[in-house]
Amino acid sequence: MSASTPSTGATLCTSFNQDSSHFAVGLRTGFRIYTADPVRERMRRDFPDGGIGIVEMVERTNWIALVGGGREPKFPQNKVLRSLPPLALCCRCLALLRWLRRVRELTGWGRW
Repeated sequence: MSASTPSTGATLCTSFNQDSSHFAVGLRTGFRIYTADPVRERMRRDFPDGGIGIVEMVERTNWIALVGGGREPKFPQNKVLRSLPPLALCCRCLALLRWLRRVRELTGWGRW
């Protein structure tokens, strides 16, 4: 996979879900979710006004953790947004004092 393509801009992050069946790519213009075997695009969100620096998929669900990133972040870089993209919902937001570098251990999301 190329780090940069004309249609999507620069890649800001990549991550696999817990069982490695899917992977997510954060871009300067949004994010993509792919199945790992075979590699197919499962979900795409484009944001003309900002990038996604961290995107994590919770197991095989549609729940996604999003943190802004890049030169023009879509969301603050100190907040984790718990989102259900098929419905365009942002259900929860967790604000921290410092910028986030990684989001992990997402299986207990029902508690926050």
